[in-house]
Amino acid sequence: MEKLEQKILLKALKNHIAEHRSPAHFRVAIKGHIHELPVEASMDERSIDGIAESSWIAFKDGISAHNAASTSYADLVNYLKSWHLENVEFGQTNSVQPEVFLKLGFVFVLSNKIYKKSKAEALVKEWKERGSSCLIKAELQDGADLFASEALALTEYSDLVKTKHLVPSGHIGRVPGSIESALIGQEADVIEEAQKMVGDAFQALDEAGLVVQIKGHNLCFSWSGISLTRAGLEMAQKIKDAAHQALLSEQEAKRGKVYHIRCIACGETLLTTSKDFDQTKPVLGHMLQFLPRIDQAGFSKGFTDHDQGENIVCPECGERLCEYNGLIRQGVLIDPPELEEEEPGPPDPKEIVNDFIIQKCAQNPSLKIRTGKLYEKYSEFAAQKNIEPASQKFFGTALFDLGFKPDRDNKTRFWRGLSLLNP
Repeated sequence: MEKLEQKILLKALKNHIAEHRSPAHFRVAIKGHIHELPVEASMDERSIDGIAESSWIAFKDGISAHNAASTSYADLVNYLKSWHLENVEFGQTNSVQPEVFLKLGFVFVLSNKIYKKSKAEALVKEWKERGSSCLIKAELQDGADLFASEALALTEYSDLVKTKHLVPSGHIGRVPGSIESALIGQEADVIEEAQKMVGDAFQALDEAGLVVQIKGHNLCFSWSGISLTRAGLEMAQKIKDAAHQALLSEQEAKRGKVYHIRCIACGETLLTTSKDFDQTKPVLGHMLQFLPRIDQAGFSKGFTDHDQGENIVCPECGERLCEYNGLIRQGVLIDPPELEEEEPGPPDPKEIVNDFIIQKCAQNPSLKIRTGKLYEKYSEFAAQKNIEPASQKFFGTALFDLGFKPDRDNKTRFWRGLSLLNP
């Protein structure tokens, strides 16, 4: 993966987490034709004056247009019911208004299940081979995880980016914009090169199934950007973890070699050198520290920053560890045992809840799930990782902290914004 693509994923992940956004989901849709597509009205014939563009289409006979789409959709649903569907359960179209079908020029029925992009593409290929007209529909949250103008700021063109003339999206520090709007006033060849650089990166990530490219308008300005898929979230997190580990390794290398200190008198090994230790300099208290197993046992409070010379002694027998010139004594430094490792601490319960949401749940404001059912699946998820599930009260608090809202009707308590990927 190219360097710029990694930077884009990391920045998109940061925005995604900060704004509690949902990843892009994919559904498979089977298309059907509209029996008699109504005649669209001209602008002069539209009932609303003074509007040049509208998200809806105006038709000369509104009732007939509405009925044409509704009837075509009903026929498609009945036709699908006559099939013996094996891989896809269809019927997720209650929220689609007939006017939307008319604007598209066809009707469709969506799958109830949510898929990764690769799985959705495989299903579309299979159903096309069976003679169906299919497509993949991406379900996206409003806005984008990363706007093109933000991606441009990660490149060599960052000094040329201007966003003060653009309208903020409502999120602190984020302004929707395209390459053209962010490079306003620049030469055409500069804009073209920048578009290619960011566009190629967006396209490569899209083809890998990690993002979905999107476009939109914010008042008088258009914008373009990307939204992360679930696979994109996982990849971005891996890149973030790898970068963090590389940083830790780099810092460790700069600290120099770590030694254990074994007393030449009693033979006990209770101390280790710290990152500040330097064999060429007199030893001070902050250059030594107790081994974790000794420190956790409360053996001693250790040395102070001002301890030196005769005060640097073996905690067990009191033998001096330094020469009279303050340097560490010959023969007390030993290499730490290769197999000695600290015992890992218990995992953070909130991280387990967050992992469960990312890996096992779909997130959408229209979704909901019974409280008991969600906690049951979380408990199974924790058990599979050999982790004791948190209490239902802790689980609920963690969900609330992540931005989800509890609700209830006359009989049932449930959480809004969530559903299981595989019920």
